[in-house]
Amino acid sequence: MTMEALKLEFWDSFNEELYCNYLIQKDERMNTYKILYKYYKGSDTSAEMCHAIKYVQADDRQEAIKAFGLWEKLIISIKKV
Repeated sequence: MTMEALKLEFWDSFNEELYCNYLIQKDERMNTYKILYKYYKGSDTSAEMCHAIKYVQADDRQEAIKAFGLWEKLIISIKKV
């Protein structure tokens, strides 16, 4: 069986309802995290430092850090809300 035939077979047997239910359940399990972080007003670390807040949804604290999307050392605190 060719790779193309395998792909077609996969999509023919794909259960959209089951996948949709999985996504809904995953979204309901997610927690919201409030991340307080620092950033610099200029292009380097000699610029003035400010604080900002970002909210992310994740399963746990480690996933929240990944979802933050910036350098981890900028994070001051993470709180589950």
